[in-house]
Amino acid sequence: MAAYSVVAKIEEAQTKFRLAIAYLQFLTDDKTITDVEDFVSFNIEDDYLELLQDNALKSRDDYEWMKLNTQTMRTKIDFDGADNLPIVGGHLEYGINNDEMDFDTAKDHDYYVAAVGLTYSIFDGSVVKAKKQKAKIDYLKTKNYFEYMKNGISLEVKKNYLDYQTQKSTLEQKKKTQNMAEDILLETEKMFANNLKFRTNMMYLLMQLQNM
Repeated sequence: MAAYSVVAKIEEAQTKFRLAIAYLQFLTDDKTITDVEDFVSFNIEDDYLELLQDNALKSRDDYEWMKLNTQTMRTKIDFDGADNLPIVGGHLEYGINNDEMDFDTAKDHDYYVAAVGLTYSIFDGSVVKAKKQKAKIDYLKTKNYFEYMKNGISLEVKKNYLDYQTQKSTLEQKKKTQNMAEDILLETEKMFANNLKFRTNMMYLLMQLQNM
């Protein structure tokens, strides 16, 4: 029963490994990957977290898009409030007033017209004011979303960093546990083979093999 249990766990581990390789092929779009090398141990210092957060903000396209969108909404406030500003327009016209199509005498019948206009809204029912106020509200909402995204990215990096620290510590404990299991298995095999210290039965040996 212990041997069957070990075989079953090995098959489960092999299945998970094949699924992990398939997922890695999907992520990298490389179907030639069939195996991985040994674990790579990263050594990230405690004061490195702030740099990781800054790099994450610089490399996120959605963050840059949100930053530009916030700047656009800020410019829209001035744009929507521009109708209250005076508008100056100019007009220049050149024409010919002659009953005959005589280009030689056209210069004697030509004329120039120049005009300058000024438009200014005295009363618009507070329409422009309302548009500008709405643009301010939209800008503040977008700005809040932008700050929320910034804090969210920093929090995500910090969470992954803390998970890394925990898994790094856990990995060391697992390595120690593996070494202890190897030592216990070796000692049990010796006791079973030589019948030393006390009689060791086969079930106890298989239990240690399963732990290993």
